[in-house]
Amino acid sequence: MNRPGISSTPLQVPGLTDLIEIALPGSHVMAARSDGTVWAGGSNEVGQVGNGQQGPPVLSPQQVVGLDLD
Repeated sequence: MNRPGISSTPLQVPGLTDLIEIALPGSHVMAARSDGTVWAGGSNEVGQVGNGQQGPPVLSPQQVVGLDLD
């Protein structure tokens, strides 16, 4: 079944470059860039992508504001 934003194979995410670490802690993804910013996307049922909201899913990773590795 094809659903927008869902893929069973790995894909390049446009605009998300220079990654130094990726975590897949369940139904979402967290990515750290070399500039220290953290990005998240995926299921957001309980607010796990860090955008201050619960649902809907975040289909394109967004920067997690206020969470930097620097």
